[in-house]
Amino acid sequence: MFYNIIAVIFLIILCICIVKQIEYNEYIKSNNNVLIKGYTLSKTCSYLHIDNDTKKYKIKKLKLLEPYECKHYINSLVKDVEKRGGYDLNRHDNYPTTDKEVTGDWEAFPMIKKLWHEKIKLEFSKLFNIRYTSLINVTEIFFVKYTYAENMQKSLAPHKDGSEMSFIIALNDEYTGGGTNFIKTDITIKLNIGECLLFSGKERHQGLPITRSEEHTSE
Repeated sequence: MFYNIIAVIFLIILCICIVKQIEYNEYIKSNNNVLIKGYTLSKTCSYLHIDNDTKKYKIKKLKLLEPYECKHYINSLVKDVEKRGGYDLNRHDNYPTTDKEVTGDWEAFPMIKKLWHEKIKLEFSKLFNIRYTSLINVTEIFFVKYTYAENMQKSLAPHKDGSEMSFIIALNDEYTGGGTNFIKTDITIKLNIGECLLFSGKERHQGLPITRSEEHTSE
């Protein structure tokens, strides 16, 4: 039995693979069919991630999983966390989260892989106008838990991810507060159970604190 599963979210951190591929392959910049070719990594990322009309970073929220699917993910992921000695607290040096990295030997990995290839990868391709989906590759997958309790993680300070693209899937909703706030645009996105948020990991963002939670048991 596993108690206090609060604001559990499962994150996959993504990047476009190789700098040389970004520099020398052609990309559609926008609806103008203007091709981006031969730019440096930072300049190309700017074209991919920023809406040039509004100067805002591109973000997208979509419904991805049904509640019963989320419950299945939680039960499967928690089992693997327990098998591997519980959550890690300091895997990320600068902005640690209470999390566990998901690897290919996890029970839930085939489901995650299928979800990535059949849905999420295509959504990233559309959002960032990336012609060749083969350039989008997973860097890291990790399962995160926020808990409204003393000395437990309730929020995450403003930061940038190590990836060019990131996404978050909310696997439960037994809490109030929370949400992902994007610093530059001051936009806050709150996810309902099964919803997914896609965004540029290079945009500075923070996890707002949860303010209340319901204790329950997963079995």
